[in-house]
Amino acid sequence: MNKFLIAILLFMPMMAHADWTLDNSQSEFSFITVKAEVYAEQHRFKSLSGQISTEGQASVTVDLSSVDTRVQIRDERMKEFLFDVARFPTLEVSTSTDGIDLSGMKVGDRIVSSLSVNVSLHGSNKTYPASVSIIKLGSNLIQVQSTKPVVVNGADFELLAGISKLQSLVGLPSISPIVPVSFMLTFNEI
Repeated sequence: MNKFLIAILLFMPMMAHADWTLDNSQSEFSFITVKAEVYAEQHRFKSLSGQISTEGQASVTVDLSSVDTRVQIRDERMKEFLFDVARFPTLEVSTSTDGIDLSGMKVGDRIVSSLSVNVSLHGSNKTYPASVSIIKLGSNLIQVQSTKPVVVNGADFELLAGISKLQSLVGLPSISPIVPVSFMLTFNEI
């Protein structure tokens, strides 16, 4: 047997458990804000990256400067006064998919699981429970989506001063620091 064939045979098992990379164009990371106790508005981030390793370590990086509230001045104010993107440009989310066999899924299979996700934002870290659905959409395509919003508290990330600044800029009686976050993340096998 020649060396080339042996190298291919040795490499094949690694190909069966390939890494996954996030497809930004097919993914969404959104959140809802509530102002004056009665007005809810949905927002999103347009720029995401991420991967799931062969070891089951998953991570998603959110570019905070890509916030999209559909109001340009609000986007600019959130970047400057809330997220402080000059010092803290990203939101990092990580988890482990231990016990979930992505490589064993067939097209159409769905797994519902509870994960513990670590959120790193504005220089602070907090762990939250997340209920997710993982669907095998194609031979090299999976989608991970929240089945319930992850409820994040701005106080956990020292964002209350930024929320207060936004509130005073627009003359609102309140902006809730409690924010439901939802996601739909599509990953391609590489």
